[in-house]
Amino acid sequence: MIIGFVIFFGYVLFMYNQLVGRRNQVGFAFGTVDALLKKRHDLIPSLVAVAEAHAEHERGLFERIAELRARVDETKQLEHRSDIYRLNAEINLGQRLDSLLAVVESYPQLTADASFREVQHALVDNEAQIAAARRFYNAAVNDLNNSIDMFPTSVLASFMNLSPKPYFQASYRDRQAPRIKQYGRP
Repeated sequence: MIIGFVIFFGYVLFMYNQLVGRRNQVGFAFGTVDALLKKRHDLIPSLVAVAEAHAEHERGLFERIAELRARVDETKQLEHRSDIYRLNAEINLGQRLDSLLAVVESYPQLTADASFREVQHALVDNEAQIAAARRFYNAAVNDLNNSIDMFPTSVLASFMNLSPKPYFQASYRDRQAPRIKQYGRP
């Protein structure tokens, strides 16, 4: 009887530690994504400033990017908002940055500017790191969500008030194959 209780208690303790570890892994992964997104935010003003000097009539795009950046910063400050609002705001900002880089391609004098190339390279490198961090975050979320949904850990997860976390998903637009523009062809 006592041995059965010890085994049961040991198993419950193992499941508890597993759930706590997975919850913490999601927090760590989100922190990694958050740090890279902050780096992106720090690069945006430099990119916009260099691009504005060459592409004055694209002001609407620059203003929209600044507005989205402010919205993302606002979602960080609101504690009652869930991570899903923040992730959606970041996805929208990333799409606008893609638009900015596409517009910039039509300004050869801008793409030849050394400071612009430096900021663009840093931004592209950072976007690759964000993509890797998003994969890490989604894997951690998947492990946690599976543990929350599967029996017997689901019982313990409900006592711990754990709920499934959102995935950092690409938008419909991001899932579309890119159109490659060839010289001399649209």
